[in-house]
Amino acid sequence: MKRIKGFNLFENVSDINSLISCVNDICLELNDIDIYTECSYIPDGGNKAKENCISLMIHSELSETVIRLESISWKLVKDTVLSVLDYMDSNGWKLSYMAIDGNRHDADKLDFQDNFLTIKTDNTNLKRFRFRSLEFNFIQF
Repeated sequence: MKRIKGFNLFENVSDINSLISCVNDICLELNDIDIYTECSYIPDGGNKAKENCISLMIHSELSETVIRLESISWKLVKDTVLSVLDYMDSNGWKLSYMAIDGNRHDADKLDFQDNFLTIKTDNTNLKRFRFRSLEFNFIQF
């Protein structure tokens, strides 16, 4: 997927359902290659401040009963993730945190690279090339 820089294709989206629909459209490419995505609105929850949030899940499992053994490569989802991040930011929603395989990381601790995702910690930088699930939590600013 190519990223559109300097041009907002979905200007002035204020309706939450339209916003979620656009995120789902951006993620269609992943669904076509059996990487499953779910975008949902969580009113008054999902974060410590009890702010409304939008959550995007990217995972390798079809359901709780069907589990794929292989993990997902960051290279496969990077362009889509960056497009979603740009789109959400341009519509007034910032990334609050991201969970990788259930481990939560604040947005300011993340660095998105071409081949890997870097998580900045106090002592070291952890590089992730593969994962089973990603969760993005966006709050309005």
